Amino acid sequence: MWNNYGFWRNLYVNLKQLYYPAGVKQVFSTEVLVVGGGVAGICAATACARNGAETLLIETNGFLGGNGAAGLSFAAFHDGRKQIIRGLAEEFAERIRALGGLSGRLDRDRWIPVDGECLKLAADEMVIRSGSRLLLHTQAAEPLRKDANIVAVSVETKSGRLDISTRMVIDCSGDADIAFRSGVPCKTGRNSDGKTQSMTLIFTVAGVDWEPFEAGGGYAELVRRFDIIAAENHFENPRRNGLSGMFAVPGRPGQVAFNVTRVLHLQATDPAEWTRAELAGRRQAREFVYEFLIPHVPGFQRASLAAVGHGIGIRETRRIVGEYVVTEEDICQYRKHECSIGCGSYPVDVHSPDGSTTDYRRHEHIPGQYYTLPYPMLIPQGVNNLLVAGRCVSATHEALSALRVMPNCMVMGQAAGTAAALCVRRNITPRELEITSLQQKLLAEGAYLGEPTSRRKPIACGPILTNVPVT
Repeated sequence: MWNNYGFWRNLYVNLKQLYYPAGVKQVFSTEVLVVGGGVAGICAATACARNGAETLLIETNGFLGGNGAAGLSFAAFHDGRKQIIRGLAEEFAERIRALGGLSGRLDRDRWIPVDGECLKLAADEMVIRSGSRLLLHTQAAEPLRKDANIVAVSVETKSGRLDISTRMVIDCSGDADIAFRSGVPCKTGRNSDGKTQSMTLIFTVAGVDWEPFEAGGGYAELVRRFDIIAAENHFENPRRNGLSGMFAVPGRPGQVAFNVTRVLHLQATDPAEWTRAELAGRRQAREFVYEFLIPHVPGFQRASLAAVGHGIGIRETRRIVGEYVVTEEDICQYRKHECSIGCGSYPVDVHSPDGSTTDYRRHEHIPGQYYTLPYPMLIPQGVNNLLVAGRCVSATHEALSALRVMPNCMVMGQAAGTAAALCVRRNITPRELEITSLQQKLLAEGAYLGEPTSRRKPIACGPILTNVPVT
């Protein structure tokens, strides 16, 4: 990549097109605006641009990747027997692998370790090569509506506020920022009290000596010791009955990423509470390394805290109310929807909003079984030219705990980007798009929508069928 003249020329042209003088308010225009550069936004922008629509992706951070950039591993791409996550998600994973940042097999392994730095580079290359424009350090501020359409989105930059006019918006913000501010009905947390799943800060430890670690019992022994020692030492980390995971960092001998911190009772859509969560996550990361790993776990005596994620990992904030709300039954009963835009197999996995428990229903995962993702879950109520992809899609609290993992979000992103491009080309709304045309396009791009019978003869949804009242 570094010696590729074409890549760097495209990057230069991209940045030059987006430059504007300091202090001068400008109006940009694009056919499709993608808000949020996590894995859903990366795939949405790539799919949209490849399908011929003028596309602009904006991201608050100075890099793409979201939680993946922090070193969070990918969940399984398979259902226990065959690979079901394909298309752009598979392409993105293989781009990361080519940079030395991904290990494991997509068609077999339950967790796929990822180097977040390689993920950032792979995302840059995939988005720019697709023809999409990219604007980093840009915060979406306010959608501007005319009747039932978003005609522009105001964004904040270091040079002031900028208005971006657009024909279609894809909200991949994770928090439904554009949908919520456009008046789309949204839900937050569980029905009983609105509390959301706990947050976790991913961090990396260097200097691990694997030989004594494995000889001392490995990860199972680490978890056993933490349960005992945490109860005695009263750690700030509230976990007391098991940890989420530890993953060797690809291409970095002696380094391991941990998914073990837990921050409770805080809402990431409240800036004051989000700030408290970031501070708590960093304290817990240091506590885990220097008060638990180094003094108590073989192989970590010379270890050190190498890095913490760029921001705390958020499992849940707002969820839109869309034309279909995916439920716990859809996930647990492996429902197959005629209007499938992709498949998933990750089970219900609710990290308690209240304490240390996790309702991770791995036992319900049946080899060879998967559920499909219905297209109407991406379509919010009340706005004509808006699609949503990622962890803020239309789902219940329980269903979202399965849908929120990165492979599922990439599948949603590809579908949303492809649908947006088709809508722009045909001058129709997402509700008017025939599902057969979207499915055929996704299949041509390597996506997997379900069993071969539906691949040979996709079944149209007809009018959008919803399990919630349209407002």
